[in-house]
Amino acid sequence: MVVGAKLDKKRTSVTRRVNVSVAVISFVGLVFLLVQPLRPNLYSEPHDMRQLVTSISSATFEIRCGSDWTGAGWGLEMEGDYFVVTAHHVIEDCLDGNLLAARGSHVPIFSLELVHSSGDYWTTNDGSKDLAVLRASRKIPTLRFQSQTAEIGQWALAAGFPLDEYDEPLLNITQGRVTGFDMLGHIVTDAAINGGNSGGPLVNSQGEVLGTFYASDPPSEFENLGYAQPLFEHCGLVTTCNEGSPDYRISQESSD
Repeated sequence: MVVGAKLDKKRTSVTRRVNVSVAVISFVGLVFLLVQPLRPNLYSEPHDMRQLVTSISSATFEIRCGSDWTGAGWGLEMEGDYFVVTAHHVIEDCLDGNLLAARGSHVPIFSLELVHSSGDYWTTNDGSKDLAVLRASRKIPTLRFQSQTAEIGQWALAAGFPLDEYDEPLLNITQGRVTGFDMLGHIVTDAAINGGNSGGPLVNSQGEVLGTFYASDPPSEFENLGYAQPLFEHCGLVTTCNEGSPDYRISQESSD
């Protein structure tokens, strides 16, 4: 009987220690969850589509090269200055000093000054860039990059100005998914785009930029295949980066 009592007492002591350990582990786990930032579900549609569209519409601009409206661009703030990111081919006819300007659905026309540009995707066999960054003459609404690498299946929104024959900028918004990556690592999406989307942003459900549009496949051969240059192509030309993440400082790289 004494032996049995000792065993019962021992079991009780062990049970108490186990319960205390479980409680401590649970508490530590709860604290860990509470202090960690909640990572948004980038595969789901945005929680507030109206707010997202308003944000993207404000920060997407139609680009004018000379007398022609040639494509789109999006606002970026770096070191307290304001810039427009676009595709090189959107502004290449103005590299000789012709007028560059932009306008938005919520921003009147303002002038642009070329900072850096590269169109080596179209001019060299091993080129991969079709990007330009231009300094804005005024404060403009801006976007930020998605810091982590885009993933297949992410929800995505495309913004641009494919209807350029009108006096007022008519922003066009479409949505889809990141459907893959090409051999250069550029983002492929099924969000419908047209010529006026060149230079415009591809954004995630949080309004962060996944990439800058520069090309699409002919609709006679493929249906809804658009291409956007991801963050790593912007690093060194548009902004400096630290271990692949943008630090939003003006790159010192020269243009082509």
